This record gives sequence, C-alpha cells and structure tokens, in this order.
Amino acid sequence: MKKYTITKERENIILSMLKKSASPVKSNTIAYTLGVKNSLDTTNSNIRKLIKNLINSGHPIASTTEGYFLVRTNEDLHKFILTQNKKIRQHAIRIDRVLSAYIKNKE
Repeated sequence: MKKYTITKERENIILSMLKKSASPVKSNTIAYTLGVKNSLDTTNSNIRKLIKNLINSGHPIASTTEGYFLVRTNEDLHKFILTQNKKIRQHAIRIDRVLSAYIKNKE
C-alpha cells in the first residue's frame, strides 16, 4: 500500500473546500476530492491527520457528526462546544460502565 503523505497542496485543497462550503464537509467528500482511494478506515485516518495538521497550524476547523467546518461565528463555536460536551458526557458514561463491570467481575 502506498504511504499517504501530508502536503501543503492537500491542506490547501481542504481549506478551500471548507471556505467555500456553507455546510460541514464530510471526510469521504474530502477524500474523493483528494483522490484518496484506500480502505474506509485508512481514508478517514488520513483525512483526520490532515485536519489535525491544519488545526495545529492555527486554522479554526471543527467537526460534528455532519462533517468538518471552519469556525467563523460565535454560533459555529457554540455548536462545536455543544458537540464536544456531548461526547465528553458519553465517554464519562462509558468509563463508569466499564469501571463498574470491572469491579463487579473482580468480586
């Protein structure tokens, strides 16, 4: 399998897509535009790496279950924060359930 590399060209394509879109852009749409044709898991991983690199470079990119988007307004930021808080609560519930099951099985 060919190794997927992060390039400025790919990053610029993603930024252009996000800037032009009025709604979140799904990772499979980004992958199709970039010509990424690996398995779905590998493709999603590659797109996440590119997005992470863009965020680390100072671009306000957020995500929801609908896809990736540029945070342009307070409303965008609020939407992102609500989504992340929901994920945090879901993870906390899962942690509690696993911990409870672990303790119960140890008894």
